[in-house]
Amino acid sequence: MTNDYGLLKVHEAELEMLKELDAFCRENGVEYVLDSGTLLGAIREHGFIPWDDDVDIVMTGENFERFQKCLAENAPAGSGAAENAPAGMQLIGPHEYAAENKFYDFAYKLTNTQTGRREDGADGTIYDEKLNHLWIDVFAYENIPDGKVAAAFTVLRHRLLYLLALGHRDVSHIKTSALMKVLTAPFRLAGSLIPMEKLCTHKDRLSKKDRGLQTKKYFVPSYQPDWLQVWYDKEWYKEIIRVPFEDTFLPVPAGYDAMLTAMYGEYRKRPEEKDRVAAHGTCAEN
Repeated sequence: MTNDYGLLKVHEAELEMLKELDAFCRENGVEYVLDSGTLLGAIREHGFIPWDDDVDIVMTGENFERFQKCLAENAPAGSGAAENAPAGMQLIGPHEYAAENKFYDFAYKLTNTQTGRREDGADGTIYDEKLNHLWIDVFAYENIPDGKVAAAFTVLRHRLLYLLALGHRDVSHIKTSALMKVLTAPFRLAGSLIPMEKLCTHKDRLSKKDRGLQTKKYFVPSYQPDWLQVWYDKEWYKEIIRVPFEDTFLPVPAGYDAMLTAMYGEYRKRPEEKDRVAAHGTCAEN
């Protein structure tokens, strides 16, 4: 690890989180793999991308439900964390804020409550500082229909649901054009009239609707809308291997080359220096 981009403390803390998460998953029979930028870092950098400030993992929907169950078992009342879970870890999901009609995104985050992410800010106040910690994004992939029309319709429904949910979020903190905010305003207005809990329940049902199908590909319903068109061949996940990651070994799909190519194209080439920026403005605080 280097501190070329000022993220050494972040990466040191995140590496410990990954190690504890890995031990917990192996102990409880939960299969997962590194995902997105963390997978890219494992293959290209043999560790963290020096300018990347978050961590991503993915597992099947069934494994995710097992993961949730294992975290919740024997948890002290109201703690949100299991006694045998990684120290300080708490799983935060969209339902966490739905009762108060708040929305961040549909991805679950395994936060480390013993860390700080940045100075208190507007987003932190809105979400009661529950997101002002280092976290691991925990994604679940699900079946997507093989037919092009059915698959496209599925993705469209998820995108529309996301737009409706934005009716419960302060979009001034979202990096997008003013034109896009204007174009999506009618959907956000409509969504603000629908209870967030109802939108979350519909999201859960929509995500699981094709589990009974025999399909060739996966997709990740809780990705950001512009990534929902990235689909993964199930063959890529048939075997899980462990590769070097900093000073440890972590699991990746054996088909990582095809997966990373689908996500990033020529992924082994580093971006230009001007594009090497942390996406979340993270700084680790104890």
